Amino acid sequence: MQLPPVSVIASWPTPNYDNPTEVHGSAIIIMTAIFMPLMLAVIGIRIFTRIRILRSFGWDDIFIIAAALPTLGCGIITTTAAITLGWNRHIYDVPIWQLILGLRLTMLLECLFATGCTLTKLSLLFFTRKIMKGSGSPALQWTVVINIWIVAIELVIFILVVVFTCRPVSLYWKLSILPQNCINESAHLLASGAINTATDIIVIVLPIPSVLSLSLPVRQRIVLILLFGAGFGVCIAGGVRAYYTYRLNIAHDKTWEAYYLWISGTVELYVGVIGASVASLRPFLARYIPSIFGNQRERASYAFASTVARRYGFRRSNRGKPKPRKVKEVSEATTITMNCDFDFDLGYLRTQKSEMGPVTTASRDGAAEESNIGIPPAETGAGSAEQ
Repeated sequence: MQLPPVSVIASWPTPNYDNPTEVHGSAIIIMTAIFMPLMLAVIGIRIFTRIRILRSFGWDDIFIIAAALPTLGCGIITTTAAITLGWNRHIYDVPIWQLILGLRLTMLLECLFATGCTLTKLSLLFFTRKIMKGSGSPALQWTVVINIWIVAIELVIFILVVVFTCRPVSLYWKLSILPQNCINESAHLLASGAINTATDIIVIVLPIPSVLSLSLPVRQRIVLILLFGAGFGVCIAGGVRAYYTYRLNIAHDKTWEAYYLWISGTVELYVGVIGASVASLRPFLARYIPSIFGNQRERASYAFASTVARRYGFRRSNRGKPKPRKVKEVSEATTITMNCDFDFDLGYLRTQKSEMGPVTTASRDGAAEESNIGIPPAETGAGSAEQ
């Protein structure tokens, strides 16, 4: 790290390492105390929903769990450093050894931040692929795949540039007044911030055409609008972080200006992970808080799905006992949750595939037919009666 000119250092007041006259408040600690438990709770509910309710745990869930790890790391590092390493002080009130250790942690923090952002975007992109199956245009699906590769390659390039900002690498945390063999870190951070915000916008906009093309009630459309609004909140946080990155790069008092950057970056990570998981909470909320998040059709859907699952398990473990009566008819208004977080209407009889067993539905002319959703035919209908 290249120190400010000697004239600037000479203008600084006498260091006060033990009791500095001015420090930042506890904003980082408060933000971490709020967002860290909230993020963990949201991810826990998401995993429960995907495994126990929808039974459709996928790559988007794996990536969001992976994204939570560097996010937790960033929160722990920034909070600990603000308390013990003087990240909430002016640079002249921070001992030299703390500055050196802080620079080492800064390199680690930048890599963790980029990893968390990338894994969150990959989770959203794989979620977009999931809801596009059978509905999105081929061009849009290829756009999603291309963006997956772009986001992944962007992470690799960013980490390589951060690690090799200086040659040798140790110059990054070596304090010197003389020029060092390092790239222009200011230009690098501003460029990466702009690219990161641009990819955020692309990732959020991509699923909109497919989701809006679904047949959804007004309430669900309002929920989706709120979800996308949360996604654009991440973009806003990214823009704020880019602004504080610019301020940091033109300032001589690095530790004082970096405090705002750590806050905005940490909030961006937490909001990104939470926003990417909110859509997956809807089945959980519709089941356990139906008066607020559900409606009659949704309650019938989840009750129907649970009934079919119980019947299948009952039949396998209780063959000697009376069998439940067969469900002969399902009204047209019933909806079935597929391998994503939205419901599709059964306007007329058509074959639907899911992870559940075959069900009998009524078409518009009253004829009963079967929809194959995964349980072997021998377990259904007359085949069950013969066992």
